[in-house]
Amino acid sequence: MTIAFTALMLAAAVPATPPPVAPAEQRFAIGATGIILPTPPGYCLPAGNAETAIAMVNAADTMNDTPAALVSCRPGVQPLDDYYLFKSPKQAATFELSRPVLLAGQDQVCGYLLGSFTVEAGGRQERLTAAVCVTSIKRKVININHYEPTSAGRSKVQMLADVRAMAERMIAANEK
Repeated sequence: MTIAFTALMLAAAVPATPPPVAPAEQRFAIGATGIILPTPPGYCLPAGNAETAIAMVNAADTMNDTPAALVSCRPGVQPLDDYYLFKSPKQAATFELSRPVLLAGQDQVCGYLLGSFTVEAGGRQERLTAAVCVTSIKRKVININHYEPTSAGRSKVQMLADVRAMAERMIAANEK
């Protein structure tokens, strides 16, 4: 992401092209699912230098699709001083997870994600359950992803406890 960061820094230093008036909403898709993004006041679609910089950032991100972006169009604020990128992990484009299932909670160690999905390999399909802990170790963000066949029958509570325990072990080993 060094290239992407450099692109944003260079674009921020160049006088910005005024963004056009934003539509009331944008529509995009994640996989085959349509999503509506209402445009909040003070934000516009990227244009000019901001559009170029965001395109460079998105090209450098091979793990995510970025179907939408908004930049500031408030007076006195450069577009790239305040912006949003809307990203979806490419591998998750076909997953269907409700918010309560996906956002399994947080504590002092982890933010938790939880879900089930089907994988296909060698002409065979298998349903997997994933428990994820998003944490920070030595000031670096890390996702600890734990996968098991759903057929193993372990509860989601057990899987979340497993990723928390793994995070605690890593934190203890790295932050002495």
